[in-house]
Amino acid sequence: MLCVQGEGVQLTGKSRSDTPDDLVIDAGPGTLFVHDALIKPSGNLKLKGNQVDLSGPIAVKGGSLVVDSETSLFVNTIESLSSAEGEQGVLIASESLVLPSSTFDAEGTQRLIARKMVCRAITKSQGSLILRSGDIAITEAITVFDGSLHVQPPPATLPTSRFELGDKLIVSDEIRIGSALLLFVGLTDQELSGSDVHMTGSKIEKDEGSLTINAGDTLTVAANITCREGILAAQAEFMSFEGNILTGSGVTLEGNTAKLSGMGPQVGLVSALYMFTPT
Repeated sequence: MLCVQGEGVQLTGKSRSDTPDDLVIDAGPGTLFVHDALIKPSGNLKLKGNQVDLSGPIAVKGGSLVVDSETSLFVNTIESLSSAEGEQGVLIASESLVLPSSTFDAEGTQRLIARKMVCRAITKSQGSLILRSGDIAITEAITVFDGSLHVQPPPATLPTSRFELGDKLIVSDEIRIGSALLLFVGLTDQELSGSDVHMTGSKIEKDEGSLTINAGDTLTVAANITCREGILAAQAEFMSFEGNILTGSGVTLEGNTAKLSGMGPQVGLVSALYMFTPT
């Protein structure tokens, strides 16, 4: 393993590490600044510091990228690099992408690409965010203040199999999630909110607490929904559910039109009433 250490580290130009050995860049109690592109064709890369500030894209094409920061990660770049499959992204790892609480500040769309993705929390202050991964775990909230969120499968792999969310998902514009299994793992009530919300897959599950889905115009769900202990509450002008709905405490739908288009019985309530309130 190779290690670059200092009390504060700055990489000012385009950087490339061609060694197959793992590389650690450690700013200690200071801030790690990466001002331009950083490429590692093979081996793993770890970035450490009290804070990590990226002004250039990073591509780890033959391993994992881990950002180990005491406070947070700031990604200020809009420039993208290519993965081995040619997919463009601002943070790319062929294996795992592990991030602390992260803020993406650049204007326009930013893409995170990895086979597996683990992050404490994500904030996007402007523009849209695309997460391309087969396995995603966000332990806290995702917030996109002025754009959309798309969750997609990564290039040249199986579709996104699992998306796990521990807190709220709040997006100003469209939310589009394609995942075989969407898990809301928070121990209390959780909210998903966007101007339009589209979710496709096999299962959407929440074990504890209630789940609220707010979509200003359109909500489409092509998956089975299970909310074992709480209420499923959904609000949109138009709603379409293609899968079964199973809850422990009830279903509340509020909007102009609610369409249940699946085959066979769709609403199975453990202990409550189904309510539809036209607006």
